[in-house]
Amino acid sequence: MNPGGVSTALLEIDPETGTVTRGTWIGGSGDEESRDLATSNGCTVVTGNTKSADFPTTDNAPQSANRGGESDIFITKVCWDDPAEEIVYSTLLGGSGRDDAFGVLTGPDGREVVVGFTTGPFPVTANGPPPNFGGGPYDTYITQQ
Repeated sequence: MNPGGVSTALLEIDPETGTVTRGTWIGGSGDEESRDLATSNGCTVVTGNTKSADFPTTDNAPQSANRGGESDIFITKVCWDDPAEEIVYSTLLGGSGRDDAFGVLTGPDGREVVVGFTTGPFPVTANGPPPNFGGGPYDTYITQQ
């Protein structure tokens, strides 16, 4: 069942028959836009933006609440080989501006790298340059989960 608004459907399709073999909805009561996905070792990571105040996150999420801007980034990982077929990782990322993701890849260490833009301010690590929003209408970010 669609949780509400415009949500993301993540589906596994049998290439021989074209039928859906598994699937899940990703989203809350607001709108979501998926932008990219990456697959590795039986898992799929999807990223995009959400306007939902109740976007579902997992217990291990570094950011579990939307920070109130126009949109925040979501990063959700589903491992199809998991017998429970549940979302194994889901987090938000963003600040009080508009944040959006445009690309994701899974590195050789299995960690996801996401790139996109922000209208700032945006959460950064203590040693990550630049520490402040650079001005102009948008700044680019890159993050590793």
